[in-house]
Amino acid sequence: MIAGQVRAEGRPVGRRAFLTGGAAAAAATVAAGFVLQPPLGLWPSLPDLMADYRTGAGENRAVALAEGLSIEMNTRTSIVRRPSDDGEERIELLAGEAAIAAAQNASKSLTAIAADGRVFAARAQANLRNDAGAVHVTCLSGSVQVECGGRTATLRAGEQLAYSPQLVSPVAVVDPAMITAWKRGLLIFRDEPLAQVLDEVNRYWRGRIVLLNTDLGHRRVTVRIELARIEEVVSYVRSVLGAKVRTLPGGVVILT
Repeated sequence: MIAGQVRAEGRPVGRRAFLTGGAAAAAATVAAGFVLQPPLGLWPSLPDLMADYRTGAGENRAVALAEGLSIEMNTRTSIVRRPSDDGEERIELLAGEAAIAAAQNASKSLTAIAADGRVFAARAQANLRNDAGAVHVTCLSGSVQVECGGRTATLRAGEQLAYSPQLVSPVAVVDPAMITAWKRGLLIFRDEPLAQVLDEVNRYWRGRIVLLNTDLGHRRVTVRIELARIEEVVSYVRSVLGAKVRTLPGGVVILT
């Protein structure tokens, strides 16, 4: 079910010859690029396929790592286990989003690597999201330590830190219930541009929603989406926002 409100104005936000010599090498390079970074995210990348744990579009998965240590994986998430000889459990979030938990009775601490940073959790819970190297860490309970770019910060429940190769943000106060709405089968947006809403929906969509109407993308909406009925997003954008819809094979939807 889709429920929400819309605000009209937004803040701007010879084939054989071709396949020989240098041409063949170029073709191989392009092909390799398509495997490593699939166009529109329509299939898993090579690193994703090599992960120890992986979820596809719209899938969730819970993994018990050790006594008292667990991870809950959101859609399109890839995680590998890393060796450790210092009595801790170590994972790397290659892509996607996961909630990590180290219970009071955990047999060891948990370290999560994401892009250029590390998150240390002992008797704590945190939500990590890695979007192509842009990482958000949210402390859900207890406290976690984040190391990135030579900086160390301690987050307590309800605090979030974002980092990328270029910068580390100040600690911000957030609503953990909104951050982890995906665990309850929901996406919740409050006064967000439609383009940003659809970017998030695409993480769960089996295919791709492509928005070609820039003005429509600036429209701000407050909306609550049930992931089990996510296909209703297209009907919502068509009936409430007046978008024209074209459906293509492979789950590709064009909005104009």
